Amino acid sequence: MEVHVKVLILGSGAKAHAMAWALDKSHLITGLYVAPGNSGTAEIAENIDSINPDDPSAVVELCKKLSIDHCVVGTATAQHSGVVEALVEAGINAFGATSKAAQLEQDRLYARSFMQKYKIPTTAVEDFSEFDQYKQYMEPHQGEHLVVKRNRPFSNLNVFDSTDTNRLIEFGRQVLENNTVLVEQFETGYNLTISAFIDGDNHIILPPASDYTKALDNDTGAITNGMGAICPVPILSEKTYSKILTEIIEPTFEGLKQEGLSYKGVFFFSLLIQESGAKLTSYHVKLGNPEAQVILPLIKSDFGNLLRAIENGTLGQFHLELSNKSAVGVVIAGEGYPERMPEPVVVQIDSVYPQRNSLLFHGATHKNGDGHVYTNGGRCFTVVGIGDNIVKANTHAYDGIQRISFPGAWNRKDIGNKFFEE
Repeated sequence: MEVHVKVLILGSGAKAHAMAWALDKSHLITGLYVAPGNSGTAEIAENIDSINPDDPSAVVELCKKLSIDHCVVGTATAQHSGVVEALVEAGINAFGATSKAAQLEQDRLYARSFMQKYKIPTTAVEDFSEFDQYKQYMEPHQGEHLVVKRNRPFSNLNVFDSTDTNRLIEFGRQVLENNTVLVEQFETGYNLTISAFIDGDNHIILPPASDYTKALDNDTGAITNGMGAICPVPILSEKTYSKILTEIIEPTFEGLKQEGLSYKGVFFFSLLIQESGAKLTSYHVKLGNPEAQVILPLIKSDFGNLLRAIENGTLGQFHLELSNKSAVGVVIAGEGYPERMPEPVVVQIDSVYPQRNSLLFHGATHKNGDGHVYTNGGRCFTVVGIGDNIVKANTHAYDGIQRISFPGAWNRKDIGNKFFEE
């Protein structure tokens, strides 16, 4: 029997565009919608900007109106507000975390207690809810490289690392006005992210990726939500990966079941890889951005079939076919990001781009009535190069960067360089 599937994606960034791109290729999908979407999703799906995607009742009403079979709840705010629970209660298939599970991402201290309970290796942390205690702790650490984090992530400025103690104290003071602050010693190593599709009982682990969170080359400058990523990670040893599976990933999934936190969607591990091994730094309950933009293009399986397997609880029998290629994604940001949101400007995109071995995912973009594409925030595009290895993928990505221009555009110049195979 022929199956027809309609899908609604909640989101507006490059990750939502990458998800829409993956679903658009499915032979099962007969209707594809994105709320609110961007100028990239508008080319392959129907954008809907008439509802608040964080409003559970509005999302349910829209799904019923459009006869949606699957709703991909791809944003933290929608998950936190209970959209998934509302969809499930209404009998609509939801791909995303419940608000209870979302606490693993939205409350760092809650996640820490989970890690401790299930003996998962992580970085050491101190937490403070009173400014005087925080300041008293910081003052003896003059000149030390420390990392200060909001317990509950908020907007773009969630993490600040520096050797300038006075600036760290001031950042903490601002956080403590309405949040708890966490302090960690800065540790060297490289970032690794591992994502997995989950159906409540089973999981399929995706190829490891590595993201670049610092704004400037050589991992300097302000911390951002991500300026680029690569997949897979050629320097990750089998020994380290095996230990990650046994010491971090499997205990986490067992803990999700024990704590009643299982759901249908994606679970995401952020790790720090050092010579001594791997440490978990945080959990996320959705695909990462820009990680999604380099992972999804390497999945060869029909994404519609994958959604159905997740919904039916049959991931254990699903064969996920992956490409043997590599992907490098480079984010193009607007002037002023991440400290401030840039003003909208017109974008020029080469009429023959993207080409073979490259993809362009829109982030903060929109179209006005004049037909032009405008920037609409900080991270405006992710340009993805695909190649036989990281070096070739890097070349294709940076070739694509030259095909997009707008006033104030900037990007890192070194995405993938430290992973070039010898």
